[in-house]
Amino acid sequence: LKDLGEPIHIFGLQHPDLLGEQRLSLQSLATYYHNLPTFATPFIGREEELADLAQLLSQENCRLLTLTGPGGIGKTRLAVQSAAQLIERFPDGVAFISLSTTPTSNQILSTLAEVLRFNFYQPEDPARQLQDFLHSRHMLLIMDNFEHLVDGSALLSDLLNHAPWLKILVTSRECLHLPEECLYDVRAMGIPPISGASELENYSAVKLFLQNARRVHPGFHPSETDWHSIAEICQRVEGLPMALELASGWVRTLTCAEISEQISKQSFEFLDGNRSDRPVRRRSLRAAFDYSWNLLSEEGRRTLRRLSVFRGGFSLEAAQAVAATTPAQLAGMVDRSLLRYTSGRYEINEALRHFAHQKLEEAPEDYTSTERLHCEYYSYRFIEQANKLLSRSHMQAMQEIFVDTENLRTAKDCALEHKCWDLIGMGINASFVFLELSGRAKEGYESFKRMLDVALVESDAMESKWFPWLVMATGWFAFQIGQHAEGLEDLNKSLEILRARGDEEGTAYNLALLASYYLSLSSFEDAGRCLQESLAIYSRISLPNERLSQARQQFTLYTAGQYYLQTQQYALAEQHAQVALSSSEQMGARWGEGRILNLLAQIAMFQHKLPEAENIWRQAQQIANEMGDRRSMASIYSGLGQVYEWQGQIEKAIETELLVLQIYRQLGDDRLSAIAMNNLAYFHLLLKEPDYPQATQFYRDSLDLFRLIQDQHGLLFTNYDLGQAY
Repeated sequence: LKDLGEPIHIFGLQHPDLLGEQRLSLQSLATYYHNLPTFATPFIGREEELADLAQLLSQENCRLLTLTGPGGIGKTRLAVQSAAQLIERFPDGVAFISLSTTPTSNQILSTLAEVLRFNFYQPEDPARQLQDFLHSRHMLLIMDNFEHLVDGSALLSDLLNHAPWLKILVTSRECLHLPEECLYDVRAMGIPPISGASELENYSAVKLFLQNARRVHPGFHPSETDWHSIAEICQRVEGLPMALELASGWVRTLTCAEISEQISKQSFEFLDGNRSDRPVRRRSLRAAFDYSWNLLSEEGRRTLRRLSVFRGGFSLEAAQAVAATTPAQLAGMVDRSLLRYTSGRYEINEALRHFAHQKLEEAPEDYTSTERLHCEYYSYRFIEQANKLLSRSHMQAMQEIFVDTENLRTAKDCALEHKCWDLIGMGINASFVFLELSGRAKEGYESFKRMLDVALVESDAMESKWFPWLVMATGWFAFQIGQHAEGLEDLNKSLEILRARGDEEGTAYNLALLASYYLSLSSFEDAGRCLQESLAIYSRISLPNERLSQARQQFTLYTAGQYYLQTQQYALAEQHAQVALSSSEQMGARWGEGRILNLLAQIAMFQHKLPEAENIWRQAQQIANEMGDRRSMASIYSGLGQVYEWQGQIEKAIETELLVLQIYRQLGDDRLSAIAMNNLAYFHLLLKEPDYPQATQFYRDSLDLFRLIQDQHGLLFTNYDLGQAY
């Protein structure tokens, strides 16, 4: 049988009811000439790839098929398995020619002849002699590890031209650039998603890890915690078969969690092996990468090491700006399987990137300049995209930011490490807008808090014009994640600095943020005082013709609308909300429209205009979905839940409020999560058959969160509600 490396006795089933034509004839590799290597372990996965190769090799116009991919991706194993499954298509057999020890292209011919057991009968024109030998043969040649012999690839064209029934399957880290060449890019094995994967054993990367783990440690049986770590390992090595085999070899002495942690810390250095049965370049990832590195020209090495500064992929524009590379050089890297090109972006295997980054660090001047260029490029690009978030190009800008998240984070870390205060200062407002609109309060607090801690010990930073904006941003996000005392302290501190410096626009916006803070605690007197001063400042100053300044003023009007709504001054609430909506529509800021419509719906609801409120909420919901604005979605669902309550649809209100709780938990907003739990408790008491145990549990969970964030106001009203439930 094709998957067996040695003979085995096969028994046939005989039965009177089994017709002769129903008996299957067995096909064996022994029926055909071949010298395919055998492997100690079964072949795993790759069903789609095997089907692709079978289809390609069946085409008349595909006679030279090159499997490309980085070292350790599994090209050789795939080629051998494919040939074994298709061997009956080649009556004259399959020949496997390993070129790993063939030093120069001049020796390809002699290596091929030796495998085919062909003896040259005269010294002249050996190539023609071999062509004549293959002329009438229906045969498949597997030319394995061709990357260092690409300069001799014309020999393959000559063979195909003189042997019409011949087909050649090549494995190489680099394509051959022949006109008749068909290319097939071998990808990594199937890996489970980062979280929430079920039936992990169905993924080929997991299967390979388990197979090798049980080979070195027969008693290995993953525990519940091991499964998560195994999925994490598959993610960290990006499904690279060689890396999976090397990683799984550690199960004898380390837990799966420890293996994953070591890979995270040491990358390819940890994934070393001691397999004497393999060529040197296949014994470890470092050896595989060294082999590819040594095949590059000095220019190619410089390009690869510079590209290592990128995280999570990069565009052509970024590569040109940061690494001073050209489209032709990038194409060469793709041809050599050192980069992948997908959907307009280039990607590099993380272990290979780490290897190349070490090479970059070994060239200090190049390292410093490339790192600085990367930091500057992505800092300015982020500011450019963040400005578009306040326009009709919101969705495109948000997508551009998301796709470069890792590069942007790396640039920010670099700027902070080297105290590039000019870049940090320019990025504060951009970061505030992005983190606020994308609902990333926890990330916003951690990011700004880290910057503030560094800035507080730098006199140059504290005296800069952007310092109070950094303090303000830290305070705002501290408040959003429930750190009320810290948030209030920072917002008051930034207000004090802005007043002292005579920054009226900053003062007005800071006051609006404080008003929003006080409103959340029902401190209406403080909220009204802050809003009155903020609106007065905006009425007397001329704002610059910038979207960000207009957006800040809109926020103030929006907050005023909330204040008048909560103090039951509905006409004033609607007046301020409509002015804010008109301004937002003129800007084309859809996110602003959605949030203001949400406010107008609340105003309608509190005036018992339920059909109007529900209609406005549907409009707001459409915009929030379009924008991916999760915070607004939660607020809209909460409002709809109140409508359902007033309509007596309590089950629907509970269903809707559970969505609210889910979103706020995802956003890391403990205060609003606690309020959602309070609402859920209340709704459970309104059921036809009140669910007291469930209501009590929600109240207690709400109290736990309010205690955690030290929200005395929340504790007060939730304890009161819990008492009423009893």
